[in-house]
Amino acid sequence: KYTFADALDKKFNSPGIKLAAAVSTLVVSVFYLIPQMVGAGVLIRLVAEPTSLAAVARKALQVMHFAVTDEGPLPSDPTLLTDQPNTACVAACYRCLMSYYNQPDHELIDRRDDGARATLLRLSAASTDAPIMTRTPLPPPAGVSDVDAWLGEARRRGLPDPDAEPLTIEDDVMPLVWRRHYVAAALPGPGASRAGALEDLGFEVVAFTAEASWDTSFRRLAVVLGRPLE
Repeated sequence: KYTFADALDKKFNSPGIKLAAAVSTLVVSVFYLIPQMVGAGVLIRLVAEPTSLAAVARKALQVMHFAVTDEGPLPSDPTLLTDQPNTACVAACYRCLMSYYNQPDHELIDRRDDGARATLLRLSAASTDAPIMTRTPLPPPAGVSDVDAWLGEARRRGLPDPDAEPLTIEDDVMPLVWRRHYVAAALPGPGASRAGALEDLGFEVVAFTAEASWDTSFRRLAVVLGRPLE
């Protein structure tokens, strides 16, 4: 549980995951507390992006002080995993799995556990598949604004409406935000320059540029909003 939480934190930079793991079982962490505390975007990416689950599993092995690279082959036998150079950790330490949050479980935490290592090795070779239906955007009617045209196309694809209240960053208004998911869509215009500021706040920003590329952007937006089949 703590290995997986640390790996998610390092991969997606979401520190709240550690606290979620500390006060719950792994199942509750993954399916309830993580989406509630750090936004459902992390969980959605873990499922919808084909290589994210494997990347997190590799990161978990690295957290456990095993000599594992971000890419490349891995041993099929967990007993063949070797420690990183100069590793002094035996079962666990405060540089890997132990923390203030999991003190009650310190006696149970052991990075050498064969079952845990075997599970992470299997996950390191896993991939996910969340197909998305492709639809060609319809041209907006004459006199319709870019935002209205975008909303019409998003609704046609079955995507949820953005928040009723737009997000304002300094003097720029971002009308297409989903605060619950920490997701925003950026259309061309003054607000597009605020994408970096939104990302600094933890938002996943999906850029919509030329209408010819909207289909690709809508497919990505559907994934991060948890609607990959719509």
